[in-house]
Amino acid sequence: MDEEKKIGFLKKTLRAEVAAFCRNDGSPWKEAVVLTVEEIREKKWRAVFFGGTLRSLLWARVNEKSPGRPRDIDIVMQGVPLSELKKQFGPYVDRYTRFGGLKLSRGGFSQSNIKWQFDIWPLEETYALKHFGKKIPSFEDLPDTTFFNVEAVAVEVWPREGRARRIYSKDDQFFRGLINRTIEVNREETPYPELCVARALVMAAQLDWKVGPRLLRFMGLHGARMSAVDFEDVQLTHYGSVRCSGAFFKKAMERVESALDQQWAEPIELKLHSRLTLWPEDEDHAHRLWRPDDKSIKRSRDMEQLRKLFAFVNLQVMDIYIDRMLNCSRLTNAGQSFGEYFFEVLSSSTFFLYDKKLLRLVTRFSKAWAPCLGLYIDMEQCSSGLEAFFDTRDAVDQEDARLKRRASQLLSASARPLRKALDALVSHVREEFVEFDLEAASVEAVKRYKEEEASFLEVHRMKLKLDQETEEQ
Repeated sequence: MDEEKKIGFLKKTLRAEVAAFCRNDGSPWKEAVVLTVEEIREKKWRAVFFGGTLRSLLWARVNEKSPGRPRDIDIVMQGVPLSELKKQFGPYVDRYTRFGGLKLSRGGFSQSNIKWQFDIWPLEETYALKHFGKKIPSFEDLPDTTFFNVEAVAVEVWPREGRARRIYSKDDQFFRGLINRTIEVNREETPYPELCVARALVMAAQLDWKVGPRLLRFMGLHGARMSAVDFEDVQLTHYGSVRCSGAFFKKAMERVESALDQQWAEPIELKLHSRLTLWPEDEDHAHRLWRPDDKSIKRSRDMEQLRKLFAFVNLQVMDIYIDRMLNCSRLTNAGQSFGEYFFEVLSSSTFFLYDKKLLRLVTRFSKAWAPCLGLYIDMEQCSSGLEAFFDTRDAVDQEDARLKRRASQLLSASARPLRKALDALVSHVREEFVEFDLEAASVEAVKRYKEEEASFLEVHRMKLKLDQETEEQ
């Protein structure tokens, strides 16, 4: 059978698997899926299943001759605002996702206690489409947004009357990847390269698939910057458990580097599954205990995340930052730089908190800080080079001056909510994480603050010198 016929067969099989997955046949294990699909259909919302959900369904049927059970379900909605999704699925919402969607946890009516995890988001909030600046996105654009070729596919949740479910697969690289059993890069731009490296190695090991040359180079570049602990942390955050150990990662990267040294231009078998067990018998088996239901491990992981966050939330720095906002409508440059670093930590693929109240307080604090970061871009530097402010004297017209005065008022008004959110966060940390020393954690922050301040002063001095030389000429 030639490749085009194989692709046609796989598409037919995928439609059949999606239809069976959504069919109300009384199976208790998929009640939550059926209920969710029925609600979407009743609302007549256009929606598609997307990515790894479909790979799991199709590969289980083709390789194991059995129905697939995806780890979680990705559903993308067109023309449905997030507020409507929250209203519809409110009782099942666990949290907002970092990409502007909802994480749902939903069970059925039976006593099976089976709960499904759903990621549901508006098409317009898809990260890559927003990054592309796509103003009017469509489902046809989705296959271009995935990092992996074997996730570049979408299928209608419910078909239009009188026709089969539509498949969106662009150039069919999703199906070619399954046929050739090759994982390759589809779209290389990603905010989470560490997560992509971890997922690539886990998939290659568990499926025993080949790795394409672009993915091999990507893993060589970004995997070299990761430690064994980073590799395990990313898995714990993404999967909820460590599927492949740190020792596995080290051996896997040795094979990646060896393949790169040989300059392979074709897909290559890293032979991770056949020659490397995920848990070598001579390895410390304490790794097997690293599961999210272990309270001591949860607390330890939360402590590590707190150390990362409070490296950029030094209390003395924040006191100055908030005081200048409230009393002078100014932002300290070094404090603003801290905010940017803080949000980098928060948006990292390895950031995750098990303590739900701590997560809520960190989220509240970040939301209170975000408006300040947004206002900074329109501010002017003061003569000292250490702060920024809204200079109404430099306004182009009366309307511009009015807008700057309004922005200055908004900045000042943002100080109290930021102070309140910070105090609540610090209070919870002091009460519930008594072993965490806030002052000790901020030693590096103070050092970094002074470095940032010195850097801003140096840039300011150079600018003044340049301006002076320009005037003399």
